[in-house]
Amino acid sequence: MRCPHCEKSTLETFQVKGSGVRLDRCNGCSGVWYDSDELQQVMSVAEEKLHMLDKAHPSQRLCPLCLREMFVFDYPQTDVAVDMCGHCRGLWLDLHEAERIKTARKQWMQQQDAERSNSAKSPLTNILEAVFHSLDFLPAN
Repeated sequence: MRCPHCEKSTLETFQVKGSGVRLDRCNGCSGVWYDSDELQQVMSVAEEKLHMLDKAHPSQRLCPLCLREMFVFDYPQTDVAVDMCGHCRGLWLDLHEAERIKTARKQWMQQQDAERSNSAKSPLTNILEAVFHSLDFLPAN
């Protein structure tokens, strides 16, 4: 398979530590090709069933697997633009994009957990917490 970014480099297969997943990486640009659902197998915070969003637009890159045009869209709950093949559903991530997705998705999940936790509290608990928090700002005598 050829790198969709470099276009000349050949992708080399490697095994992800601690899993049986084998990915394809470009030695030129260090981008990584994920076959359909492989990102979910190696990243616990990945979107379970990734679908191209309505805002996807044609990419300048070709799928290294089926040589069809890929589409670009922001990975859900991130600002990371990724390339995905609409036919084989493979995903191309440039260098550092996997880490950026992981970081953004963890932050988003923590925010969701905090919102669920806050909404699960009784209104009285929320009022008392607000009162005690405001006491921190009163001048000490």
